[in-house]
Amino acid sequence: MTNQIEIQQGKQLSFYQLIEKGYHIEVPIIQRDYAQGRASFKEKRKLFLNALKAYLESNKSNDLDFVYGTFEALGEIKSFIPLDGQQRLTTLFLLHWYLAIKYHEIDCFRELMTFNSNSKFRYKTRASSTDFFDALLKKDNQIDLTLLCDGNNKDCLYPTITSIMKDCGWYFSSWDNDPTIQSVLVMMDSIHDVFGKVNDEKINYYENLISHENPRITFMFLDIGAFKLTDELYIKMNARGKELTPFENFKALLEKEIKSLFQDNYKPYQLRFGDKNVLVTVQEYFSFQMDTEWTNLFWRYEIDDNIRMFTWQYKIDNKILMFIQNVFVNYASKEGDKKAVDFF
Repeated sequence: MTNQIEIQQGKQLSFYQLIEKGYHIEVPIIQRDYAQGRASFKEKRKLFLNALKAYLESNKSNDLDFVYGTFEALGEIKSFIPLDGQQRLTTLFLLHWYLAIKYHEIDCFRELMTFNSNSKFRYKTRASSTDFFDALLKKDNQIDLTLLCDGNNKDCLYPTITSIMKDCGWYFSSWDNDPTIQSVLVMMDSIHDVFGKVNDEKINYYENLISHENPRITFMFLDIGAFKLTDELYIKMNARGKELTPFENFKALLEKEIKSLFQDNYKPYQLRFGDKNVLVTVQEYFSFQMDTEWTNLFWRYEIDDNIRMFTWQYKIDNKILMFIQNVFVNYASKEGDKKAVDFF
């Protein structure tokens, strides 16, 4: 009960600690596919993985901002259903999986990450995605990283993890049509590119990743169900659908710009979680408010019961974008700040 209360109020945890507390992580059908392995994310993927590597080489905890969703219990299974943070959680799962293999800890990781032979980290977007994550943790589905060889060698059979996996009997060719699985495969190869040749004598990256005393990579897990948010708001917050819209890309750039303008340790805002006030940075405040109260405000003027809810996604995006653009233009006119206009 104490663990549940802590999470409802906002609890800083690592991926590993959440699983150790007995939770499963289930990405719901309504969420988009895993995207960090797409070709269009190549530079962002490289930057993110290098950042994770730097975090694991540090001696302090590094927070990856908020991850919020709902916690559900069905019988003896307790699940966290992410509303925001799906992409980061998926990459962290894959990093745990890869480093567990690299440091010969995959049996322990598999034991922790499975329940009734199924993965505790699951995608519900497609049945094939669910089957794939289950297959990754099956005892007989071993991946031997020593088979990897230099792709420049013409006799090299396995230049990538993907090439090994696709040659395994348990890999189904139909999985080639699942965008989440294909994105995962690209991320696996990218993780190996970053972590495959690290100096293991100096740093045990897996130990640092799963450390209890000093976890290097953490999130602030929040249970939005504890704040009495409705299912309708859940749909609103996901109403931009399976693909990233231009507004989503713009919002990511704007969040990055906001973060660069203010120091990370500058926390002038408060957010209320349960009965607890949490100090947050400007960027964290903007991100949380944009996905909750501000989206709710614009939604109020667009809803039409005669039209399916998801058809309004672009209208809402455009409304918010126009509002932000007007703020920028007004500010630029008043202050003579050309950079504000150039941002668009």
